[in-house]
Amino acid sequence: MDRDNARSDASKERLRLIIYSYFEHLNLPLLPPPLPGCSTSVLFKRAENHSNEYGLVYAARANQIELVRYLLDERWTPLNGEVHGYHSNQQIPSRDGYFGVAINHCVQDVDITRFLLEHGADPDLAPFKDGRLQDWGEKATPPMDRTSGLALDLAVEKSPIIVVQMLLEHGAHPQYSRPLHGAVKRLHSHSIPGAQTDWRPLMEMALNHGAEINARTYSSGTALSSAVHHENWEIIEFLIEKGADPFVKRPASKHDSFDSALKFEDQPWQRSKEVKEYLKVLMSGSKLEIGGEALEEARKNPLVRIVEKVKSRDAARVESA
Repeated sequence: MDRDNARSDASKERLRLIIYSYFEHLNLPLLPPPLPGCSTSVLFKRAENHSNEYGLVYAARANQIELVRYLLDERWTPLNGEVHGYHSNQQIPSRDGYFGVAINHCVQDVDITRFLLEHGADPDLAPFKDGRLQDWGEKATPPMDRTSGLALDLAVEKSPIIVVQMLLEHGAHPQYSRPLHGAVKRLHSHSIPGAQTDWRPLMEMALNHGAEINARTYSSGTALSSAVHHENWEIIEFLIEKGADPFVKRPASKHDSFDSALKFEDQPWQRSKEVKEYLKVLMSGSKLEIGGEALEEARKNPLVRIVEKVKSRDAARVESA
């Protein structure tokens, strides 16, 4: 590291300590030192234009496995340490630290993900998202987020199910991510092959590992709100069965899932006092008889009809038990 970069890095030491203190209560093992910074010229493809750079980088980019093995065996690289000096949790220097660690860039590849996890990759590790980390530098290694759900979020949205399973089995915390939202996106935003049937086992897997059924994002709200937006009534019914609360509001719009079901995106559903009471009692599993205009008003909402269906089924199971 040159003198200017060293001075800049030292000036940020207090912020580095503050951010890492956020994770002290987790009692996690210390991260290995970041990889040494190499030139930003590795962004370019033609090695002959950058004769002063590491051949390992270009051999790897060209998929020259035997050459990579030779360079590592002969230690013609700047790496050092155990074996050939690389740990899967080592941060890779990059502009403002945006790159982070390898696993978040590999989750669509089953074999590489398995390799990284089996060699100690932390599935909850990713760059810390904070405006204070801007202007950190070109070859920066700012503090890392030890409670990131990035790898799991990416895997649920776009990767084979086996990758999601591997991440969870190696300690990924669904509470740090939004896997239920990701399963909805997988079906409606990314058109992943098999998504029509994948969503159910993905959601069940996430819930079994502790995913929060009513976890929210700022714009989409809960996974139920997202499913309602896409009018995916099968997912909606599944989430209601699992305990999703349609009264939880989106932080951005302050509308709940009942509002979204009527597609009045710019204004909430205007519910009468009788309908409000009916919905409250309906969600509690109790019985409230209403009729006439109030019942007709409630049942115009397709989400109400699904909730009635699920609650009736639940009541029938209790009675037959």
